[in-house]
Amino acid sequence: ARLSVFRTFINDHIGEFHHAAVAMPLFHIRHKYFAIGLIADSRATVSFRDQSVENFELKTDNVAGISAGSAYSFFDDTLQIGGNVKFLYKVGIEERITTNDIINQDLSAILGFNSWQKGFGVGVDIGGKYKLPFWQEYLQPTLALTVQDIANTRFTGGASSIPMSVSAGMGIFPKYKGIDFAVLADFREIQRRQNILKKFHAGLEAKFPQVAKMRFALRAGSNQGYLAVGASAEFPVVTLDIAYYGEELGEVNYEKPSYRLASQLSFGF
Repeated sequence: ARLSVFRTFINDHIGEFHHAAVAMPLFHIRHKYFAIGLIADSRATVSFRDQSVENFELKTDNVAGISAGSAYSFFDDTLQIGGNVKFLYKVGIEERITTNDIINQDLSAILGFNSWQKGFGVGVDIGGKYKLPFWQEYLQPTLALTVQDIANTRFTGGASSIPMSVSAGMGIFPKYKGIDFAVLADFREIQRRQNILKKFHAGLEAKFPQVAKMRFALRAGSNQGYLAVGASAEFPVVTLDIAYYGEELGEVNYEKPSYRLASQLSFGF
């Protein structure tokens, strides 16, 4: 009976791919010399794309912890270097469920929380930003480099590691009739072997002059080849940001887009 239900379930969903993600900074405090925050990140994927045998694949990663860091400037603020340490707890599972599993085991035993990999880990990030020594009065050209999860962030208890990520970017910041512009572009996960367009992100921001203690901004750009747009509203204490963008879930471009609506409410004191 279990096998019949399993086969019906697979046949109803064959060829599908589902992905869900939640990323949330539970709180974040910034000061002149340090920053500290509590972060949480959860991702889950269910795939029915392998049609060679009746099966489905499930993968979920859930990470939460404390992030703390600091940054300092050198050479009259032309060079900024910072570091970050993350103390994390991770739970997750990656399984391929087949008809043999249904026949020989109870599904709750395979996917139950006791079967998940759990562990603690410590990650380190570093980054630098350099203002180029020309056109600073008009464009303020700037280069940046970050290395996240140096040498991979490893966890106890068999939980999978977070791979190291290297990113580089540049930007210019012209002004025109009181409007502050930012033109930005970066390449993320440079060291990973994948299509170059999947690594590429670029955008334009226009921040308008303050009116009645309010300031608005509009943004547009490209995220992995997909359209990205956004806006923000700054009030004396509260800032609201909204963004809509596409993200590639497949290994190559335009294989499996995921369109997302993101919002952020920030309080500044």
